[in-house]
Amino acid sequence: KVYELINELALPKTHSVLPAVEVDIVNGKLTNVLSGGAVFNKDKLVGFLNDEDILPYLFIKNEVKGGLINVKVEELPRDTAILEIFNSKTKLKPIYNENDISFDIDIYTEVNIGELNTEIDYISEPGRYILKKLTENKLKNEIEAVIEKMQKQFGLDIFGFGNVIRQRNPQLWKTIEEDWDSIFKDLDVNVNCDIHIINSGHFSKPIEVFR
Repeated sequence: KVYELINELALPKTHSVLPAVEVDIVNGKLTNVLSGGAVFNKDKLVGFLNDEDILPYLFIKNEVKGGLINVKVEELPRDTAILEIFNSKTKLKPIYNENDISFDIDIYTEVNIGELNTEIDYISEPGRYILKKLTENKLKNEIEAVIEKMQKQFGLDIFGFGNVIRQRNPQLWKTIEEDWDSIFKDLDVNVNCDIHIINSGHFSKPIEVFR
């Protein structure tokens, strides 16, 4: 929303991401398709996030309202589990040490098994635990990757880490505000994901797929 962008532009050392649209050909006709995000340094466009970056970015921003998580197993590349997101909550916690600042990102997400095309039984209790850990690792890796991308390629805090410090520790923020862009580039971030699989008790075993 425009007012959200205006409010964000007014925050010190906070940078914005807007939805990007590209023109594509679908069924022989030109159409507009949402495609990643446009990264702004204040009012200047400086680059783009790709489609794979957007969901991890929204998790960090606590703006996930739904969507799908596609989970694959490296050892079984043809196997696919698709999880539907029902609810998600992200908490950002700054950690202050004597000469250092870091962040903990704690994410709790409720999902439902939407589709299984797997040889592994992910319906049973042991199987759901395996799927839970696979999904948590996937989400953690993707979130860490988008943070590293912003630190190394852009050097811009699009996640609002600095604003969290400004709100919770104004005195500290006054001393680091001018150097925040440099601090952000080397900021240590610890990501913790807790995936809770719900509504999977209707099935006793996965549907057998013949190949």
